[in-house]
Amino acid sequence: MLFSVLGPLVISGDDDEEIPVRQLKQRQLLAALALYSAEYLSTESLAGLVWGQELSANPGTVRTQVWALRREPFLASRIARDQRGYRLCVRSGELDADNFSALATAGLRHLAESEIAEAATVLSQALGMWRDPPLADIPETPGMSPIRERLLAERAAAEDAQITAALMLRQHQQVLGVLRERVTREPEREQSWAQLMLALYRCCRRADALDTYTRARKKLATHYGIEPGPQLRRMHELILRDDRALDASSAAEPELL
Repeated sequence: MLFSVLGPLVISGDDDEEIPVRQLKQRQLLAALALYSAEYLSTESLAGLVWGQELSANPGTVRTQVWALRREPFLASRIARDQRGYRLCVRSGELDADNFSALATAGLRHLAESEIAEAATVLSQALGMWRDPPLADIPETPGMSPIRERLLAERAAAEDAQITAALMLRQHQQVLGVLRERVTREPEREQSWAQLMLALYRCCRRADALDTYTRARKKLATHYGIEPGPQLRRMHELILRDDRALDASSAAEPELL
């Protein structure tokens, strides 16, 4: 069985066939139980995660919905209950978020140890697990927001590392589209602006690289009221003087990225 949360919630059986859970509240409960499968969740905790402020009545509502979930044949033996509350029994390798985190951690380790090709391969596998924002079809609640934000932060870190590895492997042409999309989606990410400038410069597009700095500076000033930070300013200065540190074969390359 596979519980997929890196996108819309999907539960797949051992034959890879999707197992339908159509009731929204039951889907929300299942998502909460899957993401917190390492612990037992009390009815109060589940109420906060799924209903937020909406549920002010008795905890019987939670128990009724969990009971309905436990009637599903594929979940009957998976949802454990004791005095602490409820827990979804998720085996190793069955939650895509855990699989992603393990691969992303391995990729970051490869990069730190200068195993660049290995890092690129593993990070690509990790990011390939994402289909959409986490639990894209599940309504947001204050209780679930922190874990969604953690997963998005882990994805952003993996994307940063994957782009760094690609640039170190001289794949500057291949990352241009990804970097353009990133600075459009998250204009506050100065590292992405700096990486885009470097990729453009290495594609013999010096003027475009300098124009990118101008756009980044304007975006940061207009939307956040700040000036470019040290990394972005340094990249601009290096490009202005065609510094050898920008060459793909430079020993200073890791410091740029």
